[in-house]
Amino acid sequence: MVLTTHVLTFAAFDIAYPFRRGIDISSTKDIDFRDAFSLLLGNFLIMAGVPRQILEMPFIPLAWAKVGQAIRTIEAYIQALMEKEKALYMEGSMGGRNLVGDLVRDSWDSRQTTNFPQKGHSLPVTPSRMSLSEAEIFSNVFMFMAAGHDTVTQTLTYSILYLATYPEWQRWIAEEIQAITLETPDTDNWDYEARFPRFKRCKAIMLEILRLVPVIAAVPKYTADRDQTITAAGKTFTIHGGPSSFPT
Repeated sequence: MVLTTHVLTFAAFDIAYPFRRGIDISSTKDIDFRDAFSLLLGNFLIMAGVPRQILEMPFIPLAWAKVGQAIRTIEAYIQALMEKEKALYMEGSMGGRNLVGDLVRDSWDSRQTTNFPQKGHSLPVTPSRMSLSEAEIFSNVFMFMAAGHDTVTQTLTYSILYLATYPEWQRWIAEEIQAITLETPDTDNWDYEARFPRFKRCKAIMLEILRLVPVIAAVPKYTADRDQTITAAGKTFTIHGGPSSFPT
């Protein structure tokens, strides 16, 4: 759960945590974003079933009070991040690479447009309104986190299981990871956009895991014992049925 939470908090909010056990939230009045989110996941029924006004009352069970505190912690951080992204947006900056930033930038009405200096993005200079309210952005972000937690957990769990079962594939992707990361040992100088597309073996492993164990288990599918022909972008491609035909 800790690993999954780290992945989601970085993707949605650009928050990076050291890989360590969270604090004991039952013994402190202050909790950080990660522990607040973990608390809400474990008490989802309380959050969904108990009105917010009751969670704010002084004489309620401690478990309910902690849920109310966790909601306030997450709301405060998302609000601060939205204000930061709005300011960067108005200055013509692309802002952070996270879900909140994307929702804020994409929600402004683009009646008056100008070109950003990077990548030719066309966005408004003086937006008149937001197509998503702050409450809607908060709801979308939390649903992304709640739904993503289960799917990411399942994918990572089966990835670790399959890699432990087949150590030869561990060595296969380890060669790629070492070759790319050792070029610049200092992680502060890593460029995500430049490095991530190069991890082709890692991507192949993850796609194969999703094929074998899809996050939506009800999708009917089967693996054919013959080559398959597909057409995409006006071109015809043949997918070989035998793994020995796959390029490395």
